[in-house]
Amino acid sequence: MKTRYSAKYRRTDTVCVMILAAVFFVFAVVNIIWTLFPGRKDYSENEKRKLASFPKITFSNIIEGKFADGVTEFFNDRFLFREQFISASKKLDTLYGVNYSAGGNQFVMLTDKGKDDEQKKNDLNKKLDDLKKETEAVTDPPETDPTEVTGLKLSKSEMKLTVGSGMTISLLGADDLSSSVTWEMDDPSIVEIVTEDGAKVDVKAKNTGKATLTCKVEGADPLTCTFTIEALSVKEGENGIDVMTNGLFIYGDAVYSQGFFDPGSFTSYADTAAYYKKTFNPERMTVLVGPTSSIMIDNDNFRDKLPDQGAAFDTMAGICADRGLNCPNVGREILAHRDEYLYFRTDHHWTDRGAYYAYKAFAESVGFEPTPLENFRTMELTDSYQGSMYEYTQDERVKSFKDSVEAFFPTKPLTMTIHTKQGEVQTYDSAIMEWSPGYPAFLCGDNPYTVINVPENPQDLNVLVMKDSFGNAFVPFLAEHYGNIFVVDARYSDFNIVEAFEGYHFTDVIFVNNIEAASSPAWPTLYLKAVGVN
Repeated sequence: MKTRYSAKYRRTDTVCVMILAAVFFVFAVVNIIWTLFPGRKDYSENEKRKLASFPKITFSNIIEGKFADGVTEFFNDRFLFREQFISASKKLDTLYGVNYSAGGNQFVMLTDKGKDDEQKKNDLNKKLDDLKKETEAVTDPPETDPTEVTGLKLSKSEMKLTVGSGMTISLLGADDLSSSVTWEMDDPSIVEIVTEDGAKVDVKAKNTGKATLTCKVEGADPLTCTFTIEALSVKEGENGIDVMTNGLFIYGDAVYSQGFFDPGSFTSYADTAAYYKKTFNPERMTVLVGPTSSIMIDNDNFRDKLPDQGAAFDTMAGICADRGLNCPNVGREILAHRDEYLYFRTDHHWTDRGAYYAYKAFAESVGFEPTPLENFRTMELTDSYQGSMYEYTQDERVKSFKDSVEAFFPTKPLTMTIHTKQGEVQTYDSAIMEWSPGYPAFLCGDNPYTVINVPENPQDLNVLVMKDSFGNAFVPFLAEHYGNIFVVDARYSDFNIVEAFEGYHFTDVIFVNNIEAASSPAWPTLYLKAVGVN
């Protein structure tokens, strides 16, 4: 009897093992087919990042083990039902949120504070130390003399531009010139003359290619400036690194980001800005850091449990001052208007009104007169916006939170040319899309490269903005002052901006990031890569 039962159990065990093995085999086969299917998405909506690509098959990768590691990462990122598992995991996380008992059930911590990758910090600091030694050993190159004929010369003899951008070319040495001056462009389909004013001319790039501007002065040989308009390369970059998805919490009817600040990491961020100052030699190098939404909360019961962003701005100011950087106190300006609608409830960005106060702080810090808020044309784009926070948290409570999106339009006519992630070039007559019912309305969302040309403003007043998505709502306000606004999102750009803007003088260079991005090694690393430092 014992032998008979044992044999029965063994047969049952064998059948169960075979069924289980068959299930695993079928799942593995389906998973491989699913992973390698050419139509699969390469982007995780839940994690807000690009998934790992299949590694290149090279001898060195195989010998060093990088190929095997890459294959493992590739399949780990793409297994069957991965997005659904992550979504379910996030929803489970919200079931045991930490209640700080600050206002009853109104406050729930969804995720804990995370730690930055220490290796990334160390690599970044080593890179910055090497750059500091290099720049200290190199003297500034002498300026090249522009074309000169009979005592006259053009401010530029060769110039690179990008589609949509403009500049001023001046005839120098013509202060007492009584002869007539004429300007001609050999191919206005590539570069057009926008305005002429005697000894200077404003031009604007329209298409890729080459064109030559000729200045004719009676009694003198012609002077020329050759323009090269090149296409810029883009890439599929990683998204989501402009906000730390850990440390989110619900308070009342909104989701907030705590606003972690790390002085050590910010020092690396400031050192990167100092390198840009050395590289581009602008009149002003500005570090504009936006606080995160938790700065709006005025509740003594748990204020001491949140990072003190107000104190962080004082620390940032000292670090920047040591490096000759401009660092407007955006936190102070935001706090002065805490009773206004400055941050979304369902999105990690500031509203356009919040971005206005960042612009106001910047304008005052560089000597501009900020345009009063009431002077802008305003429009409510939607009253039912659902932003990024539900995707980040997958918390069911957040579904009921809604936002309105208010937009303040620049007071001057402009053209905005964007280079999309798909490599397309699109032109608009506005920096805010009225048809887009959400935060992507500003600058038409995140794009690798954007240039805004404002004909009424001086074409030799130019600004380069390196930004995360906090910069999207901020940038349109710059059209009140600058003739050309160049915007680079280093997550998606794949061109060397030093080479792209060779010979172009920037009045200002601005880093625009939220406080958590400025406290992470990720953004300085991206900014250094954008100027060819890998």
